Amino acid sequence: MGEVVGVDHIYLGEGESDFPEVCRKIIAGEKVPHVIRGAAVLGEAIPVNRKATIGGIVEIGRGCWRGCAFCSPAMRTLRHRPLEKILEDVRVNLIYGQKDIILHSEDFFSYGYCMGKPDEKKILELVTAVKQLHPKTIDVSHLSLASVHQSQGLLRAISEVVGVGSSQNHMSAWIGIETVSCRILEMHMPNKARPAKIGNWPEIVRDCYRLFAEESWLPVASLVLGLPGETAEDVIKTTDLVESLMDYTGLMLPLFFTTIADTKLGGRRGFAGEDALPEHWQLVGLCLEYNLRHLKKLHRLYRERMTAGPAVHAALKGINLMADIMLSKYMKRMKRGEPPN
Repeated sequence: MGEVVGVDHIYLGEGESDFPEVCRKIIAGEKVPHVIRGAAVLGEAIPVNRKATIGGIVEIGRGCWRGCAFCSPAMRTLRHRPLEKILEDVRVNLIYGQKDIILHSEDFFSYGYCMGKPDEKKILELVTAVKQLHPKTIDVSHLSLASVHQSQGLLRAISEVVGVGSSQNHMSAWIGIETVSCRILEMHMPNKARPAKIGNWPEIVRDCYRLFAEESWLPVASLVLGLPGETAEDVIKTTDLVESLMDYTGLMLPLFFTTIADTKLGGRRGFAGEDALPEHWQLVGLCLEYNLRHLKKLHRLYRERMTAGPAVHAALKGINLMADIMLSKYMKRMKRGEPPN
């Protein structure tokens, strides 16, 4: 690894197949390599949880076929869990007190993915079966915008099965916009827009945001700043897109590029504040403005998923107000192209 971290062993990868044996060897005093790489397991070998998970997260699959150069899940083979094991995990969560369920994978629309498109029948069967177990709310952890754009009717059908607008007021998902520069997409995310062409990416993002608004889905979007080769012009294109989305409710999270081991960009230097161009700070400031604009509405919507009492909600309203006051000076500074401090 080339770095002194003060630990005896580093375990990388999935744990179900190899980790118990590694622990047995360590306890027995047997020799174990400093760096251990765990093998991937089949979808049906992913075990059912013993008790409730944080947030009611239920894993439905692992891996991603899109191969983005900075992303570790993209290096894992795409697999899916059998429906009955997923439902058993949902039951365990509900038995142990969770009321809300989040169906987790790198792209919910990739569940059962085959022949170059989402398996709509399999996905709707999954959502219907989870709904029949009567959780208070159902959400998904991640969606690919390209998959949603390809199968817009599927998202509408999921909303209907879940009961968005009747059983629950919204659904939400983490989405990866990352950049709107088609040049950077070609360099580091050539499969990002498939089956559409990369040149259509900005319009794909806008179309999906319109769909999310129509169907009461709340997107939590990530942007990656400082990818190798990025220029001011690339950043400006992303800023222009965020400007066009300001009226759509959600969150916009700008993240500095960080190297992750075992990815295609794992050997590259990460991006830091001192590397940022004025255009980067302008984009971060715009994202902060976007988030502050929608924070109060998001709090109102997420109340149905919160068990806190009136005093906590009153405190959160106060925090929202303070955030507007305290962060506005930093937002203005960054929108001028200056660092926040």
